[in-house]
Amino acid sequence: MSAILLLCVACQLIMVSIMLVAIYRLSSKSNVSGGVSDVAISIIIAARNEAENLKVKLPLVLSQDHARFEVVVVLDRCTDQSKRVVEELMQTHPELRYIECNYNDTVANKKRVIKEGINGASHEHLVFTDADCRPSNPKWLSHFAKHFSEGKNLIIGSGMFHPSNSIVNQLYRLDALFIALKYFTAAKMGFAYMAVGRSMGYTKTLFRNVNGFSAHEDLASGDDDLFVKSAASNAQIGLAPEALTLSQTPETWSAWKTQKIRHLTTGRRYRFLTLFMLGLFELTDFISAIGLLVYFYHDFDPMLSTFFILFVFKTVILGYLVDLLGSKMWYDSKAFSLIFYQPLLTLVYPLFSILSVVDNPKDWKRTE
Repeated sequence: MSAILLLCVACQLIMVSIMLVAIYRLSSKSNVSGGVSDVAISIIIAARNEAENLKVKLPLVLSQDHARFEVVVVLDRCTDQSKRVVEELMQTHPELRYIECNYNDTVANKKRVIKEGINGASHEHLVFTDADCRPSNPKWLSHFAKHFSEGKNLIIGSGMFHPSNSIVNQLYRLDALFIALKYFTAAKMGFAYMAVGRSMGYTKTLFRNVNGFSAHEDLASGDDDLFVKSAASNAQIGLAPEALTLSQTPETWSAWKTQKIRHLTTGRRYRFLTLFMLGLFELTDFISAIGLLVYFYHDFDPMLSTFFILFVFKTVILGYLVDLLGSKMWYDSKAFSLIFYQPLLTLVYPLFSILSVVDNPKDWKRTE
């Protein structure tokens, strides 16, 4: 038993150390530099009944500090005022237009909507975000343009969330940061496995070369991470953690559960090696969290003290990574957040995994 526990600690130390090296290397090269790129870009936004979000956030997309771009809003059977909002903005923004999707069936597949946007886009270089997101600053698009101008055809940005004082918000934002650290680390090591649809880009040519979303069209989600799975081996990948969008976190545990289950359902389609490595990390992290709890309630057993040492080491490293990259991604929570919420988040993960087995979302956006 002691050998298994020590193996868990060793795995965690190795993985966290790899993350430290990868993120340090990435953070030193993440700034926009050099001349202004004139790459023409089509920004594609899928929207389903998003009138209020479009009214507030679409102007921020349209105000990007980049010379040549268009914004294509793809309206998926909207029954609210989304179309009117876009039409009003079009009067002062000639670079904005929309495409309407009026399918007869009831299936809401986001990939089908995005595909309409790709087919209707004027430019070869595409950037994607969601209607409920806003760019963190006017240079958001410039990060994509920089990588496109360097010959990259798949660019992985980042999506984070506005802070608040609720526990759900704190856990959700920390979870999002951990997810970003993992996928940026993997991509930096040459094993890209996911991106976030709130901030990513690729070319039309790459999309067509990998037959678009054909490998996972049956899933309601997966337009981002499963596309990376299909395209990674054929792509020149650029990493742009500062190409950041911000959105609101779920306000309730139920809403968080729904989103997390949808992501986990998609994750089951990852490659075996990716699933194995992610599963190993989560399993050893869970065992380590249990070991830490037992340590405090077991008269500070010397054997179990390794879990306390691991926890201190991880907290210090994660704090350093937050300073390196998290501050650029609008994550600036203090040490208390990492100390308290990190083990709590680790203990919650298995519950989401169990629930994802019995609940398989069919809709890319639940509107009830």
